[in-house]
Formats: sequence, C-alpha cells, structure tokens
Amino acid sequence: MPSDMAKVPSKQAVFALRRFESFRLMRQKLERARQWKAEKIIEKKKHMPPIVTKLCPSAIDPNEDCFTMTLDVRPMPVPRVAMATPKIATDGMPHCVTRPSLVINSNNFSEALIFYEAAFGAEVIQFQKKRKMRDMIISESLLKIGAQTYSIFGRSHDNDCTPYGAHFSLSTDDVGSVVNKALAAGAALSGKLVQVYSRCLMWCKLVKVDDPYGNVWIVHSKLCSSCLQSFMLLV
Repeated sequence: MPSDMAKVPSKQAVFALRRFESFRLMRQKLERARQWKAEKIIEKKKHMPPIVTKLCPSAIDPNEDCFTMTLDVRPMPVPRVAMATPKIATDGMPHCVTRPSLVINSNNFSEALIFYEAAFGAEVIQFQKKRKMRDMIISESLLKIGAQTYSIFGRSHDNDCTPYGAHFSLSTDDVGSVVNKALAAGAALSGKLVQVYSRCLMWCKLVKVDDPYGNVWIVHSKLCSSCLQSFMLLV
C-alpha cells in the first residue's frame, strides 16, 4: 500500500462522527424550540398587565410575598333564556325588598357604624332606636356601601350570645386602597393577596379582611358575572 494514500476511517470512527452529528442537530433543534417558547412568552406578557408582587407595603409586611397563581378560569355558560319583564303590582300589596344582613358582634352599635363609614365609605341611610324583643335589645340601621344597601343589626343579650359571622363581597377598581383603608380603621388581614389570571385576559386580585364585629369581607377586582362565579370558588 502506498504511503501517500489517505487512511480509510474505521467503522468505529464513522459511527462516532455520525453520533456526534446527530447530537449536534438535536441540540440545535432544542435551542430553537427554547428560543421560540421564550419569544412566545415575552409576546404574551406584552398583552398582560404587570404582575403586582406587593399589595400595600404600608400595611403588609414588605418581606412577605403575595400568593400569585394562574388559573384556567372558564366562564360558566349563560343559559339562553329570555328573561321575562317583572310585573309591577298595582293592587296596593307591599313590595318586598331583599337586603343582605350584617349582624354586629358587639354591644357598641354606634362604634360599628363609625367603623364601616371609615373602612368602606359606608353611608347611614336610616337609623332606628333600640327596641326590646324578649330579653334582647336590638338596634337596626340601613347602611349603603357602594351600590348595595345592607340591614345592620346590633344585639345585646344578657348571656352574651355571639352571632355567626357572614361573608360579603366588595368589588372595586383599587383593591389595595380599599384594603389599606379597612386596615387603618381596625380590620385585620386574613391570609395573603391572591391573584388569578382569568379568561377575561386580566389579573384579578382577591383579599380577605376580617372586621372587628365577626364578619368577613372579600375585596376583589371588578369582573364579569360569569368569571366572578368561578373566581369566588377560591374563597
């Protein structure tokens, strides 16, 4: 065999070269896939509002992060049924108005009214003097918070019966401001800020606040009615 003839590569060398080439191509494909995914995420974030990592540093510990989650909230289907126009009674029968009721777990009814005015900007529409019912003294008032009117009751019993608290929902454009105002008035924060990215393509915030009178207020972002039903399942 002439000495100037090029050496023929062995089968092992050919196999190693082919294996190296296949790994190189695979790595290039993975890099392109990762780059495409990163560009897609960046493009998606351009259409999203910025994620708020702190709600209100003046009221919440700045070293404690809020609880953020992305949830696939599917709006509940709305039944396609034509709503009948309610008939107005013309026979002089009394009109029944249903209002949510607030029961005050305190003997100081006036102090509770002052709290709700300071915390949620409530407006006292009507105030009734104390009336006795059996062995209880009951105070009643009408309180307007936003567009909703509440019937608020204060009870004082000889045996100090404690009424069960209720859960109420407050919809607002500025969750942080409302929560800060409530905390400054004497409410207590219950848990962390919860954020959900809904099908409405917006970040929805939710905070639970306990008032000093045994009731829980769920302050959340404004949502459409269908997303609100799914959003409240987190509570």
